[in-house]
Amino acid sequence: MAGKQEQELRGPINKTQRSVAASISSGAEGSDVQIFYQELNTTAISYRRIVNDKAKAEQKASLSIEPAWGTPMAAAAINGSNPLRTQLFYLSVDSDNRTNIAEAMFECQDSESFSTVSNTVISGSVDRLVHPETKLSALRLGDDLLRVFYQQTDSSIQALRWDDKSGWYGNKVRQNAHPGTAIAVAAAERKAVHIFYVGLTSMTLRVSIYDDQLGPKGFRRASSAEVGGTPSSDWRPTNSLTGIHVAGDGSFRCYWSQPNNGDIYTYWRDDSRWIGTHEARWGRVEGGFAGVGWSDQARLSLR
Repeated sequence: MAGKQEQELRGPINKTQRSVAASISSGAEGSDVQIFYQELNTTAISYRRIVNDKAKAEQKASLSIEPAWGTPMAAAAINGSNPLRTQLFYLSVDSDNRTNIAEAMFECQDSESFSTVSNTVISGSVDRLVHPETKLSALRLGDDLLRVFYQQTDSSIQALRWDDKSGWYGNKVRQNAHPGTAIAVAAAERKAVHIFYVGLTSMTLRVSIYDDQLGPKGFRRASSAEVGGTPSSDWRPTNSLTGIHVAGDGSFRCYWSQPNNGDIYTYWRDDSRWIGTHEARWGRVEGGFAGVGWSDQARLSLR
């Protein structure tokens, strides 16, 4: 394990530093979206369930591992689980000032609040330190197939995965990402996982597509291409991103927000090219945002 990490996240935070995470479970009875976000004056994480587009009351997550100030977050539910189960991933800072990735497993029995099943650090066995400015993204590829994407101090993007023999371990999926880049991930199937990120030297939005079924070999064979060039004069390498796959039309979409006014834009794939569009219907965002997609539906959660 590498040595002590020098940088520490501090608070309180402002709205532009707040992260949002969203997860979705859908089935015959409709949709259940879980929204997670951090308050501005405390490290506590709050959440709401939105069942069939109707929001339930705000609740506080019960966590034994304190989140870092301004922590990025990612979430992934087990689709169709009964009772509902969802996992939240966030950053914590330990007594040696190291940034760690923590996981909280929640369960919900037809109520507004979750019970916490477990809360553990999952990055303890990685070979390099977690970058203190890393963002997080989570992708569920099946009930027992989950990937958590983050950035290490060497600027590479890693995917944490779990198995019963090894526990949580990481694989490199991309080199040369801009430090602190947002990471957005979407997939329709394991053989074509889309990772959106900002390149280290180009500082423009890129997409890498890899075959998760091949393990490390799939990562080494992954393609990487620029997405439509620099989106606008207001583009910054640390813009918020969220990725969605909409099964109804088979599209992959990457949403980002302009830092100067909060306008939301999307890039979506049309045959062989990416098309950028201003999404005025979503309004404007002051801080982080997250998206989920299912069937022919897409939802963004803004804070």
